[in-house]
Amino acid sequence: MSTFEAPWVKSSTPAQFFRVLRKNPSKFKAARHPVEMVTWEEAVEFCGRLSGIPAEKRAGRVYRLPTEAEWECACRAGTTTAYSFGNDQGQLSNYGWWKVNAGGTTHPVGLKKPNLWGLYNMHGNVWEWCQEWYGGYSGGKLTEPTGPASGSYRVIRGGS
Repeated sequence: MSTFEAPWVKSSTPAQFFRVLRKNPSKFKAARHPVEMVTWEEAVEFCGRLSGIPAEKRAGRVYRLPTEAEWECACRAGTTTAYSFGNDQGQLSNYGWWKVNAGGTTHPVGLKKPNLWGLYNMHGNVWEWCQEWYGGYSGGKLTEPTGPASGSYRVIRGGS
């Protein structure tokens, strides 16, 4: 697979977020950094408003948050290992910003290696919201699993 197309938003910069929602909640406001400090509700609103932009509508693009299963699939890029690059955590700093190399701040997107589907920063930089409520899944092997219908917390993935 040479490209990965998904109907959901992977990440946005503070400038992109501001163009769509007219606000910038980020603590780190650098242009190429990912937007952070966004609530789940703001992320959903961003997707809806981005979908409503005339150019996006004309192109037939509709954006939404990923399900947890979609996020995990995109992160692993079709692999079955712990990370998209294998099981060796020692390689993690080559693919993402995390507690060992982030220095307590976000970093511009695209500086680390992408996964096999060309997606950057799946292992770190900022947490990313998913659609579901946090909770267990039903037992057995599942295709396209979904979490509970309600809850107290939403699923986040990625890293910080």
